[in-house]
Amino acid sequence: MKKGTAPIESPEGLTGKNVAYQKATTSTEYLTKLRDTGAVTPNKVEEYEKVMNCFDDLRLGRVDAVLCDSVVAVGYADSEPDMFEMTWIQSSDVTAEAELFGVAVKKGNTELLDAVNDALAQLEASGRLDEIRGEWLK
Repeated sequence: MKKGTAPIESPEGLTGKNVAYQKATTSTEYLTKLRDTGAVTPNKVEEYEKVMNCFDDLRLGRVDAVLCDSVVAVGYADSEPDMFEMTWIQSSDVTAEAELFGVAVKKGNTELLDAVNDALAQLEASGRLDEIRGEWLK
């Protein structure tokens, strides 16, 4: 959401709004199901090839909200705190599967790959990864 606008605190808050999302993502599936069930009736829906185009149009006022993964939204909100605000809309009522995220490293960079895998293993073993999931991936 653009900073200073009324918060969208539930999926129903998208009704009457101009909503943007990236094509061929879980946001596509989520918004389609919300519209098909009648839970949400956006004013206009804009589909983009790249998520950054969604945020460009939010910045320019062409859309009211961007529907995307929380990790992406947090990144944009943190990078431009005077421009964007984050809000959480839980999608478990529509999407039952957990979404997997990956970490890519340059092919052949085994030192970095091993470091990433070791860090993830340590976080998992200590229980910290579950804490992070609970705090940031609501």
